[in-house]
Amino acid sequence: MASDNSWIREKRQALGLSQKALGDRVGATQTQISLWENGKVEPRRDQLAVLRRALGDEASLLSPSNSEVRASAVELVTASALTPSDIRNQRLALGISQQALADHVGVGQATISMWELGRSTPTAAQLEQLRSLFKTAGAGDRRCSSSSRRSQSQTELVLDDGKPQRQDPLLAPRSGKPAPSTQPTRLPTRPDIVTPAGSSPASAGQAIPRAFVVTSPTPSPLPQPSKALGDGHAGTSSHRDGAALRSLTVDQAVHNKIVSFIWGIADDVLRDLFVRGKYRDVILPMCVLRRLDAVLEPTKKQVLETKEMLDQAGITEQTVALCSASGQAFYNTSKFSLRDLKSRGNQQQLKADFENYLDGFSQNVQDVLNNFEFRNVLARLSKNDALGTLIEKFLDPDINLSPNPILNGNHSVKHPAMDNHSMGTVFEELVRKFNEENNEEAGEHWTPRDAVRLMANLVFRPIGDRVKSGSYLLYDCACGTGGMLTVAEETLRKLADEHGQRVVTHLYGQEINPETYAICKADMLLKGEGENADRIVGGAEWSTLSHDAFPAQEFDFMLANPPYGKSWKKDLEAMGGKDGMRDPRFKVMHKGEELSLVTRSSDGQLLFLANMASKMNHKSALGSRIAEVHNGSSLFTGDAGSGESNIRRWLFENDWVEAIVALPLKLFYNTGIATYVWVLSNRKTGQRKGKVQLIDATQRFKPLRKNLGEKSCELSDEDVQRVLAAYDAFAETEQSKIFANEAFGYRKVTVDRPLRLHSRLTTKAIEALRFASGDEDIRRVLYDELGDALYDDFAKVKATLEKRLADWGAGDGGDEDEGDEEAPKKGLPEKKKKKLLDPKTWERDGRLVEAAKKLKEVLGDGVFTDHNEFRRRVDAALDKLGIKLGAADQKQLLRAVSWRDESAPPVIAKTLKPGKATPDPLLGRFEATIDGKRCVVEYESDSDLRDNEQVPLLEEGGIEAFIRREVLPYTPDAWVDESKTQIGYEVSFTRHFYKPQRLRTLDEIAADIVAAEQEAEGLLEGLVKRRGPA
Repeated sequence: MASDNSWIREKRQALGLSQKALGDRVGATQTQISLWENGKVEPRRDQLAVLRRALGDEASLLSPSNSEVRASAVELVTASALTPSDIRNQRLALGISQQALADHVGVGQATISMWELGRSTPTAAQLEQLRSLFKTAGAGDRRCSSSSRRSQSQTELVLDDGKPQRQDPLLAPRSGKPAPSTQPTRLPTRPDIVTPAGSSPASAGQAIPRAFVVTSPTPSPLPQPSKALGDGHAGTSSHRDGAALRSLTVDQAVHNKIVSFIWGIADDVLRDLFVRGKYRDVILPMCVLRRLDAVLEPTKKQVLETKEMLDQAGITEQTVALCSASGQAFYNTSKFSLRDLKSRGNQQQLKADFENYLDGFSQNVQDVLNNFEFRNVLARLSKNDALGTLIEKFLDPDINLSPNPILNGNHSVKHPAMDNHSMGTVFEELVRKFNEENNEEAGEHWTPRDAVRLMANLVFRPIGDRVKSGSYLLYDCACGTGGMLTVAEETLRKLADEHGQRVVTHLYGQEINPETYAICKADMLLKGEGENADRIVGGAEWSTLSHDAFPAQEFDFMLANPPYGKSWKKDLEAMGGKDGMRDPRFKVMHKGEELSLVTRSSDGQLLFLANMASKMNHKSALGSRIAEVHNGSSLFTGDAGSGESNIRRWLFENDWVEAIVALPLKLFYNTGIATYVWVLSNRKTGQRKGKVQLIDATQRFKPLRKNLGEKSCELSDEDVQRVLAAYDAFAETEQSKIFANEAFGYRKVTVDRPLRLHSRLTTKAIEALRFASGDEDIRRVLYDELGDALYDDFAKVKATLEKRLADWGAGDGGDEDEGDEEAPKKGLPEKKKKKLLDPKTWERDGRLVEAAKKLKEVLGDGVFTDHNEFRRRVDAALDKLGIKLGAADQKQLLRAVSWRDESAPPVIAKTLKPGKATPDPLLGRFEATIDGKRCVVEYESDSDLRDNEQVPLLEEGGIEAFIRREVLPYTPDAWVDESKTQIGYEVSFTRHFYKPQRLRTLDEIAADIVAAEQEAEGLLEGLVKRRGPA
């Protein structure tokens, strides 16, 4: 039955709006508005809220047939006495950060951000806290400000319906330039971002609805950003609320304490239930559950009340309402919290209640739990009476795993907040400890925050002053626990804020490891980023290489730390193998030729870089910027024409590589190897076009007081600034080198030399032809046993041969009394047996022997010093004898009776027709005289003398000059095979930054020798004195 939504049409027409104009206001299409008005589709709760604001009618929100209970339920979903801009304006007027306000209200910093962007609304209790704080601080309710004050600071805003509104100055760039009043004002955005209906119009670049326009007096000049407040927004540390509301995140001491505490839980509770390598199956999901539970606990009552009200009203789409009630991007509708469960005495009841608690989480959290496979271990925990103990230990008041700090009564910090990256570091340390105890490798290497901070600055700082207000897409193709995306987002927002711009970030990530994916998604939810959490894709089936989650998607900024030295053979097989590869990311057209970017199956790290490069945005003004960290093999592994070299060639020749930064050794937790950050951009500045900068930052580090796994140093803020300064200077120094792109390229040239042979038809060489078909040792044994019948009458000996081959190796196992009774027979491979049982191979070998014997009768057994003459004589003799041999058989015969000799004339492979070719010895075309006639010939190459040379692309004079200088003076008969020339690229940091140690002078060496002699004499003298006289 169609719903009666005629009130939407009535209100729209009363306001003089078209369906399209109303759709623009609420972020919907004209077709959606039509379907709503005709009652064919019911608006979602969030869409209904925006409709009410846009139509300016509170009472007509619902059709008359809706019950009072249903109206109350929807009112709870949509009502908010403070608009998004109100919250932001009043917070800025107080001079406090988002994090400080979040601490006061008892929510996460991301929740404040969502309120200010209009993505969610505060609960009634949270709203009261906000109003109380603003009123106490004298900010007041801006919505009630007088019209006289309102007129002082407003610039006119024209909506699509042509009716003027007032624009909040804080929504405009902070340059102080008002938006033109003659056109509808829209927040800038990327044109290729499609915002779904019902999302925030402000973030979608649409005309700002009336409900988002704030009437407020001209704010006082904003103070400078305070680093202490942490979110990059304007604030002042001297404000009276600053110290009380400031959040502190964990330092190294707290980190170590938390790791030890959690490890202690594992050892105390799980020791006899799991091997240590399996502790992670319990501990990691419990850490996540405790974090989720901690942020949901304050609003548990509101969620349950909202759930009951929605159920009574018969509303099935409850997600928006329940998220609003919880103040988070997730919720739990179970009547239990972790604190409720710790007191259960009956283990069976505890297990049932705990499962009910897990089932109460929203669907996005269920995805997290499913990837942890946590439910699989509950039976074992319950059976061994360990579940209750585990819950109780995780509720210890001395440890805070929540993203919010725990405060004392005087608002000082008792336990600091555990932010996303800090928790990721704890997870990494735990995983490392679990695997070390189980004698396993941790596998992928967690990226330390200091390295991530450097990468983020290399991506954003060069274009910080060019970032404009709008939406930007960030991507990590191996996102792990999401720390890199988090730091990148923070860096971009901070830079934008410093330049008076407002940006909206959309995070995308892919992760194959189910555990780290679950951790990443959980932390996105904890930050209030439900939409971003939905764009994090992962699990065992989501390999970035074989199952791209975002095909054909383009991104603005990309950062990653892919796995090094990890086999991707399984992915390669799934993609059709090296020859069957059709993925457009790894088969590219470049300068008119198809380049295969498929690397060796033992290491696919560079494919992740190729994947990111294929997702560059080539349309926007800023283009795309990439920072990806790799080990040293990415710089040079792979010969010209290989997948690795082709990737480097593709990147350099497209002029995308901006810089490569060498990081200090032992910077990562699980490996001490050399690592390098590749910085890519498809919008290089003028001075960087056609050039690449190499930066040696290996000595830019600060030692740690205590190692974290392999990590013994870190990049301090000063170190990061020095690297960035070198990057910005773009000048030649000891730590910075500038090169043309082509400086890293070379041509791999194949250099051949002619084959030179002597020939002689000897009995020994002829007899060797009996076994020309291969497996000489086996065929020789069979010939000794079965004789000439193998060649003359194969059918006669076939049965004997089959039995002999079937029993081959049976008697070669040593004494029967020794070894195992059931020792397997060696036998022959089926393929080899099949070939030995093929009568044609024996017949061919016999024919070659007979032909060689007859040739010997005609030509004798003398030595032919010119193989060309010998070949002509053989051809003539075979014609005379009427013997016909195929080209391959004749070549086999000639090779069997010939050997290499440097004094022999070159063997001619081809004679070119006069006038068809000109002599060019460098390319293998030589002038010769045959039968008294001048001609051009090509010699047969000697594979044993073949060599390869690397000719730099910047070689003056090219290949010819290089060969004449480096090759021909030593091998004058060499030539270049042009058909095999390939282009390759490699980068050698050592060559450019190596500093040889100073050699000691002879005087210094002599002094050391004299000192050593004196020391030895003193030791000997001491020994003699201790022994005394004989």
